[in-house]
Amino acid sequence: MPIFDENTAQHSNFFGGLGVTEAMKRNWMSISKWALFFSILGFIYVGLSVLMLGSIGTIFQMVTAMGDENQIFATIAPYLTYITAVSGGVLVGWFFINMYHLNFATQIQRAVKNTDQRAFESAWKSLRNHFRVYGILTCILILLYLIVFVVVVKTATASSELSSPMY
Repeated sequence: MPIFDENTAQHSNFFGGLGVTEAMKRNWMSISKWALFFSILGFIYVGLSVLMLGSIGTIFQMVTAMGDENQIFATIAPYLTYITAVSGGVLVGWFFINMYHLNFATQIQRAVKNTDQRAFESAWKSLRNHFRVYGILTCILILLYLIVFVVVVKTATASSELSSPMY
C-alpha cells in the first residue's frame, strides 16, 4: 500500500492527477530532436524555394525568348505576378511554421533539462501556433486548389466550344 500512496502523491499535484514521468521526459527529448531536424529542413526548403521563386520570371523569359510558342507559357504569363505573390505568401507561412517548430524544439529541451516551467509553457504555445498556422495555410491552399480547378475546367470548356466546328 505505501507504493500506491507514493505514486498517487507524486502524480496528484498536476492537472487533476496527471504528472510528468521520466518516460515522458525521454519522449519529449526525442521529439525535440526530430522537431529540430524537421525545422532545419524546413528552413532549407523555404530558402531554396525563395531562390527559385526569384528566378522563375527569368526562366519564363528565357523559354519564351528561345522561340518556343508553347500555349501553356502564353496562358500562364499574364498570371505570373499573381502566382509569384501567392507562392511568396505560402513561403512566408512555411517560414513561420518552421520558426514555431524550432521554438518548440529548443524550449522543450530547455524545460526538460532545467525543469523550467516557463520554457515548458512556451514550448507548447509554440507547438499550438505551429499547428494553427499549418491549419490556416492548409485551408488557404485547399481553397486555391479549388479555384484553380474551377478556372481550368471553365477555360477548357470555353476553349472546346470555340474549337468545335459549327454544323
